[in-house]
Order: sequence, then structure tokens, then C-alpha cells
Amino acid sequence: MSKKQHEAHRRRNLRTRRRQRMHGQADRRQLGIESLETRQLLAAIDGTVFKDLDRNGQYDAGENGLAGWTVFLDESNDGVRNGNDPTAVTDQQGNYAIANVPPGTHTVRLEAPAGWHVTAPVSLLSSDAVAGTIEATSLDTDPNGFAPGMPAPFSPLQDTVSLNAGLEVGRGGNVYVPTNSSGVVRYDPVTGNLVEPHFIDASHFGLFPTGLATDEERGILYVADRIGRILQFDAETGAPLSPAAIGEDPLAPASPVGVPQSLAMGPDGNLYIGDSSNRAVWRYNPEFLTFDELLTDGTDAPNGLGIAFDPQSRRLFATGDSGVLIFEPTGEFVAANPLTQSPRGLTFDGNQQLFISFTNDGTVEQYDTSTGALQPVGTVASGLAPMQLALTSRAPHRITAVGGESHRLNFGAAAVIAGRVFEDHNGTGRMDVDDVGLAGQEVYIDLNNDGLPDAGEPAAVTDADGYYELTPAVPLVGQYPVRWASEPGRIQTAPVVVYSTEFLGDQLRATTLQTSASGLTDYVSHSFPPIQGQFAIDGGLEPGPDGLLYAATAADGVVRIDTITGQPLAEPSFIDPAHFNV
Repeated sequence: MSKKQHEAHRRRNLRTRRRQRMHGQADRRQLGIESLETRQLLAAIDGTVFKDLDRNGQYDAGENGLAGWTVFLDESNDGVRNGNDPTAVTDQQGNYAIANVPPGTHTVRLEAPAGWHVTAPVSLLSSDAVAGTIEATSLDTDPNGFAPGMPAPFSPLQDTVSLNAGLEVGRGGNVYVPTNSSGVVRYDPVTGNLVEPHFIDASHFGLFPTGLATDEERGILYVADRIGRILQFDAETGAPLSPAAIGEDPLAPASPVGVPQSLAMGPDGNLYIGDSSNRAVWRYNPEFLTFDELLTDGTDAPNGLGIAFDPQSRRLFATGDSGVLIFEPTGEFVAANPLTQSPRGLTFDGNQQLFISFTNDGTVEQYDTSTGALQPVGTVASGLAPMQLALTSRAPHRITAVGGESHRLNFGAAAVIAGRVFEDHNGTGRMDVDDVGLAGQEVYIDLNNDGLPDAGEPAAVTDADGYYELTPAVPLVGQYPVRWASEPGRIQTAPVVVYSTEFLGDQLRATTLQTSASGLTDYVSHSFPPIQGQFAIDGGLEPGPDGLLYAATAADGVVRIDTITGQPLAEPSFIDPAHFNV
């Protein structure tokens, strides 16, 4: 190939490659690359709403689902279902499912109809003394195992929680917290918001408040003062009562309590006091204004920091230097259970599960006590400086939803007032194993306390097994008599009511003894309105054949009292005082 031919060939090749490059660029300009669509994996939240027959906060065998109940995601955390909140309604088996839940943290709530209250899931409240915060941790209600939920912090305090302070879930489910300089504050457990920063003003306390306990029947909130007094306040208003503290009544013995740290109301109606300076647990009887000490065998001493009652066995559990001390409901010492570190706060759920806080490692641990000893279950919370503990079923229940996963949360509910009418074959006043329920029996709330079922009063008829549920359409606040409309030829044997008179006072008190087949007794007391005149010192009370009470008074001789109203009959004295020398 000549030089001229070679140059022509080279130019043709260059032109070819140039055309190829140009065509390739055109092809690339015409080729578009489609961008991928951004997609988010969604989650689901499901579970069962069940009738909690024994009100223990657990989904037990034999408990059925509730149909037609609403579960919703409270995205604004205001405790109310709003139009934009994702919602589901339970089917005939009580199952619900909320689909297409965005990943993240959501508050899940059950909307309970009037006359019902939510019993599960239960939330553990814990106070952090260092951070000055309150947290609510939902506890698992599924029988497949223990799995605490995500903690829901309450709104911050404008103060710090008192050292060794108690937490109290009082009337209406309100949460009361003692603080270092603000007295006792009140939280709404539904939203976790601080609603009363000075429910009980700090000026009432010599130093600062510590332990708390609510006497539901008498309407008293007991608050321990670090200087050694246990003050009495109205549980509804926070107003101080008279006398200002227990043991200060001029007719009563002085209080032997040194430094009260923890308080608890017992199932017997007495106030139990953890005393850190005397290393003791005291039992205070509000009726007779007396104190007595619960003694141990000396293997461990109470440190006064925490006390709690098991609602099933009625046993008292108290913190000691090296473990937990156990006492029978009557006060006898049972045993000392050693632990690896010193406990701080105690609280029980309704299923013999004990929760203990430890400040050394910043944990809250769960223990099963059904065997009579402490069996560890798992860690509820960690990374805190936990002090005292309490339980509530009204706190927010939060779930952290993960895309592509399903999360389960069960809810339990029970009628506000429920029970059973039974055939008491042997007249023991309790339902024994051979007693059966009575169907078709009317039970009612006697709103006007006249002893008769009137129109408009909430009523229910027992089912085939004798069970009834009273669900008032309007929430009731306070104490109301629940009565059985007895049939002709039948007499009521249970519950038994014990009547007592106030020492040098003008009030009659009725205490209902509700005894189960296991022999354990609940005491529910209420005072009737004051009568005219005082009952006699050491005066007797005698039930008559006419269903009335015969009472000795200081100035009116013997009077007859209507057991329904608690008031003397509209008649002169049944036995005139002129017949008596004194």
C-alpha cells in the first residue's frame, strides 16, 4: 500500500469511528433511566380485648373476648379518639387488627364503654430520684411470656422527686408524687401530664413528704413527713384533716413511729408503716387509733424503704437490709428472702408478681411469689435510679412499630361492679365448693338508699351461673349500696356486715366482710351520716328480730337504728334514759 493509499485508509477509519461515537451519544441521549419509587414498609398492631373475670390484669384461660370494642392509636396522646386516629373494632372473638401503621412510636388505647374500666395491660410506674422523672412501662398481658413494653415518660417535674419518695395511685386513678420543695403533686395517668403542681402545699411539711397511702373507704390520703409525722389529708381536695397527723388525737396513744418512709393500706383496713429509724414495720388501726409492731425472727431487719401487699395471699412484703421480709395477713413473720443487693421499692400486680427496684444497678426486677418464695422472672427497666414503684392500668401503652412486622397488645376490661349470687347451702356466708349460682336474681345500685329497686337505678339479672354485671350509663363517684332484691322465702347470708360505733362520737360505721372460698376476707367500710347525740362509752349494739339495730346512747337511752340509712327511727327513745342512773 502506497503512502497515499495508507493515508486515505486512516482517514476513512477516523470518519467511521467518529460516526460510531456520534451514534452512541445519540443512543445514550435517547436512553432514559427510570428512578426507583420510594417505598416504606408498614407495620400492624393486633391483639385481643378480653373480659378480665378475676380482674388480675392477665389474659387467663377461660376468659373470653369482648366483641364490638374500639381500639385506636392515640396519635395526639390526649386520651380521646379523634377523627384521624387509626381505629379497629373487635370481632366476635374480641380480636382486633390495625393495619398500615407507619414505623415509629405509637400510643395504643382501648375505648371502654360506660360502666367498664380497663384492667390490662398494667403499667409499672417508677420514679427516678436522680433525673426527677416518672416513667410508665407497659407489662405484657400475653400468656406466652414476659416482655415489658416501651417506657412512656410523664411530663417533667418542675422539681425533683423526694429521696425515698413513694408513688401513690389514688382516687380516680390519679398519681400522687411527693417532691423536695413542691409538696405533693398530682399527675393524670392517661396523658402523663402534671395537672396539679401543688396538690398538697409544701408548707404542711416540716421537711419534705416521703411515703403515701390512700384509705379509699375513709377518703384519707396519708402522707409521711421526713421529720416523723404521718399527716392526714382529704383524698379528693388535698385539704388537711383534724387531727393533722395520726397519733395526735388527745384520746389516743402517741405515735411510736420514728422516721416513716413507706406506707401501705392493708386489706384489713389498717395502715402499715415502714419505719427506717426504728427498723420496724408498724400497723396502725384507724378505728381504735392504736399501733402495734410486726416482729421478725432477727435474721434480717426491716429498713422501712418499701412495703407492699400481695392482693391474692394478702401477705405483707417489706424491704430489709439484705432481702425481702414476708408477714402473714395477721402479722406473724413468715420468712426472710435474701437477695444479691438491697431492695428499695416494692409493688404487686394482681397475679402474685412482685416488682422490686434496686438503686445499686439501676434496675427494676420482676419476681413470681406464687410458690411462697421469690422466683426471678426478668428485668422490667434499667439505666435508672429507681426509687418507689406503683401500678396502674390507665397509663399510656406505647409500641415501637417496625416496618414489615406485626406487634401484639392485649387489653383486659371488667365491669365496674360485678359478682355472683349463690345458694349458701350451709349458711357460712361464703361461697363454698358445693354452692351453686342462682339464675334470674336481680341486683341493683340503690342510688337513693331506700332499700328498694326503683326506676332509673342501675340493675342487672344474674345469668345461668349466678353472675351479674352492673354497668351504670353515667360514671358514679363515691360510695353507693349494692343490694340483692331477695325472693320470698330466702334470707341473705353474704356478705356479712359488722356495725360499730365511733368512740365518744356520733357516727355508725358498717364494714362489709366479703369472704372468698379460700377463707381470705376483704374489708369494705363506710360511715353513715352523724346521728343526733353520742353513743355511750362501751355502749352495746344489738341486732333485733325486726332487722333493726338497738344502740345505747349517752343521752337518749336505747334507740332503734335503721340499718339501711344508719339513722334512728323517727320515734322517742325506745327505752327512755330516765330508766338509767348514768
